Amino acid sequence: MKKYNKCIICKKGISYYSKYCRKHYIIYILKNTIFHPCYKHGLRKKGHHCKLCGNVIYYKSKHCNTCNRQIQSTKIKGINNPNYKNGSYCNNHCIDCNESIKQQRKRCYQCNLIFKKSQRGKQNPNWKGGIGRLPYSYDFKINRKLVLKRDNYTCQKCNKKGTHVHHIDYNKQNCKKSNLISLCCKCNSEVNGNRDYWYAYFTYIMENK
Repeated sequence: MKKYNKCIICKKGISYYSKYCRKHYIIYILKNTIFHPCYKHGLRKKGHHCKLCGNVIYYKSKHCNTCNRQIQSTKIKGINNPNYKNGSYCNNHCIDCNESIKQQRKRCYQCNLIFKKSQRGKQNPNWKGGIGRLPYSYDFKINRKLVLKRDNYTCQKCNKKGTHVHHIDYNKQNCKKSNLISLCCKCNSEVNGNRDYWYAYFTYIMENK
């Protein structure tokens, strides 16, 4: 036999484990928090006192909102402030057009677009005739896994996790194990510049292994 109960307000038949029907539950429990069984006189959490006026506040702040507005109004603003920098975030100038810019950059937006276009393809100082688009040989696919296991999947430049394999002499056809070394994604892109230095650096590491 199922057990039933009656609503406290309208005396309607309801479930045994509830006190209100659905209509009065929405009215008296959800909308009016005073009738909620978990209501604790408005104290949702333990509050602290404002340092100026002493009122109780329940948010992470040293002062209440009214005292905080008074403090902000009394602060030194504009030119009289020692951190004032001519009304801008920072007083920088573009390298190319010498215009003032607010961001912490070397170039303005338009000059930066022109500079990026001038660094593409053959105009880039690291251009090597398009050899980066050449396909890898079959020997590289075989030796790649062996080199990663040999280096324990660690970058030989920054000692982080390395999943890329780099050719020391920058020749894709030379896929010997002595010419391959493990690097991470960031270091593999960095070693494309100043190739003479990195060639001597990695050959020294391979000789001392």
